[in-house]
Amino acid sequence: MTSQSVRKQPAAATPKPVELLLANWPLRDDGPLAWFVAIGAVAASVAAGFVAQSAVMGVVSFLALSIALWRLWVPVTFELGPRGVVQILFGRRRRIAWSSVARYEVRRRGVLLLSEETQGPAAVLRGLYVRWGRHREELLAVIAHYLGIRPSA
Repeated sequence: MTSQSVRKQPAAATPKPVELLLANWPLRDDGPLAWFVAIGAVAASVAAGFVAQSAVMGVVSFLALSIALWRLWVPVTFELGPRGVVQILFGRRRRIAWSSVARYEVRRRGVLLLSEETQGPAAVLRGLYVRWGRHREELLAVIAHYLGIRPSA
């Protein structure tokens, strides 16, 4: 049996990713799909008012759906940099430090940042979803750089 020694190569200096600024606004970015959901919410509200024979019920259901779908209507900006993820909503900034992110999941149109190692529906509800738009590779590079962990399946 022969033994082989492995000589480690010095790690290539990887450039530090710059800060990334992403604007998430599905009504603008998703086109027909987002508008279909918006029209569906209006149609469901009209149907609720018609079934209940009450305009008040239609208005209440529209308000409830509007609140539930707030991320569809409201533009949200994310800054990802050395201090963490900053969510900007109506000019108000909320910072989530990278140390608060336990794992992340790569989804179809974005990345879900999770504060818990455990998997389950409750963990997903407490997560922060950042859509990448046309910046998929940049977003994944920034997250991989600052978290240094692999995505969850």
